[in-house]
Amino acid sequence: MIPQGLGEAGKQALYETGKKFGSHFLNSKYRNVTVHQQTSEQKINILRETSVTLGLEPEFTYDETAQVISFKIFNCPFKELAFSEQNDNICEMHRFFIRGMFEQLFPSVTLEEEANMVDGCEACMYKTKLSV
Repeated sequence: MIPQGLGEAGKQALYETGKKFGSHFLNSKYRNVTVHQQTSEQKINILRETSVTLGLEPEFTYDETAQVISFKIFNCPFKELAFSEQNDNICEMHRFFIRGMFEQLFPSVTLEEEANMVDGCEACMYKTKLSV
């Protein structure tokens, strides 16, 4: 059973796990790539590839003018747990994980959840505003 609240320490651990995973993936897959020299489009492709590797079945759209990425996840790796009574914790964990990966590539992002499979939507949808 999952505890009722993650608490600040739990949230920070999930956030750091996301950043560590992003860093590990980048360092192993893109050894000769300097992240800060990549365009936003190239960074989004890295996120896309990472998400495919994780089995998320992602879809990304990028509005270059507004510097906004819309990100859909059609396969939640935590769906069995998310549809249980403890779904707030699972979804929060996943949001922190995703945010950590985004922040590994972009200096500052805000991540907003727009839809969630638990609420009957076809995908979990997020929008992030980039600071590049």
